[in-house]
Amino acid sequence: MSDEPLQVTITIIAPKGRSEQVASTLRPMLGSVRARSGCLGCHIYRDVETPEEVVLLQEWENEKAFSEHVESREYRYILEWIEMSSTRPKVTVYRRPSASGLEYIKRLIAGKLTADRTWTN
Repeated sequence: MSDEPLQVTITIIAPKGRSEQVASTLRPMLGSVRARSGCLGCHIYRDVETPEEVVLLQEWENEKAFSEHVESREYRYILEWIEMSSTRPKVTVYRRPSASGLEYIKRLIAGKLTADRTWTN
């Protein structure tokens, strides 16, 4: 398992007029997910241009922390939410490089990181 931080994004298209119901299904579990060991953040977003689109964004310290979360009671709420999708949900997992945020941008600008995300000397 990787020790790199993970960002997990789950996007669903709620049935017409039910995006608030989908979001409210998730709200009760946000606090307990955020309190889990290894959770760096957990948020629900709704697209202003496509109101039926609901996004759950989670950030984890590493793959082990996310794997333990997937086996948790809270993850059942997420599975219920996924099942409400009117189309196949889009699930994306990103591994963040060791440098992130402003430091990552500074290194990119300074030419220390190539387009394929490998470090140069």
